[in-house]
Amino acid sequence: MSALLNHVRAVPLALNRTLFSYGSLRLTLTRAWRKTVNLDFSVLKPDFCWETPKLLTPASSCPPVPRLTPQPIRRFWAYVHILLREFSLRYYCPWYGIRYDNGIIDLPFGLLLKWSDGTRLEEAQTTQMMRVAGFPVPRILCYGEHGPYHSHHPVSILMTRMEGVPIWADLWTDHFGPDQHATIISELKVYIEAMRKWQNPWVKHGKEICSAVGTSIRSLRVPSPHPLGLIGPCKDIQEFHDTLIEPAMYPIAKVKPDYEEDLQMALRLHSRPHSVVFSHGDLLPFNILVNVTTGHLTGFIDWESAGWYPDYWDYSTGMRTGRSGWWYEAIKTLAGSELTDEDHREDVAQRCLGADAFAW
Repeated sequence: MSALLNHVRAVPLALNRTLFSYGSLRLTLTRAWRKTVNLDFSVLKPDFCWETPKLLTPASSCPPVPRLTPQPIRRFWAYVHILLREFSLRYYCPWYGIRYDNGIIDLPFGLLLKWSDGTRLEEAQTTQMMRVAGFPVPRILCYGEHGPYHSHHPVSILMTRMEGVPIWADLWTDHFGPDQHATIISELKVYIEAMRKWQNPWVKHGKEICSAVGTSIRSLRVPSPHPLGLIGPCKDIQEFHDTLIEPAMYPIAKVKPDYEEDLQMALRLHSRPHSVVFSHGDLLPFNILVNVTTGHLTGFIDWESAGWYPDYWDYSTGMRTGRSGWWYEAIKTLAGSELTDEDHREDVAQRCLGADAFAW
């Protein structure tokens, strides 16, 4: 009888070795399987997260961008991801009584499937690069590239679920005190200052403003005439700035209130020298995770907009919530002397002429 039980236990282990021999996916699922074998079924629950290492030391130079997996493999993972989505929709979410999210899909073993209209191959590569650089980011297990039948959301990424929760307003103002605020800001500063010191490897290829992999950048701040919020790559900052205020040249934009004042402020911003730094691109509180108990930073998520931008971009993007409030003050503390009030006012004017030109 004991020999039979040993044989039965050996079957899934053999399958594990055979089927999941693909890099990080095999490693993650092997760890999950060990927990299940040890009767630790918490690994199946939708709140299970893989432990985040303590404060890491970020790299002092930009690591090389990982190569894309071959397209046939990306297409294979796309079909696997379709099956995982159906499993989550039909069985997993109903079983645990949780809401199914079509963009961030919950799965067992501490996994998430990101599949939204903004998901790009560049996000997967950038996240892998940032993990190599010592940043607390999800582990990318695989990514799929879907065919023309999924033109609005062509890429899906299977990744590990990060420990922690986003920094919502009530968490910051009601739960955390001044000591936790200072801790989070100082830990954010370690990572952000490190990546802002990296040298742009794409300048020698004539691409000063671009994604981490040298392609177009994607941002909600890109004017609407550009499909999917894509812009570039741009050969220099001037080309980037000209594209941002392109809608201001349309006759309809010139009747906008305060048009002339906004235009002059934006041009002042463009006339000052700016360095190009590596930026997250969407530095808002829901993309930063913290441990509720300890008050420490646990991760950065959503690197789809990351790339090489003018030095003011990350901070002023983080201030989109307005010129007051808890996150505005947090970003202002984080930026220090790197972003003046004048920089921020002029960038707001730039957004009014560009991405927000027709939102009145």
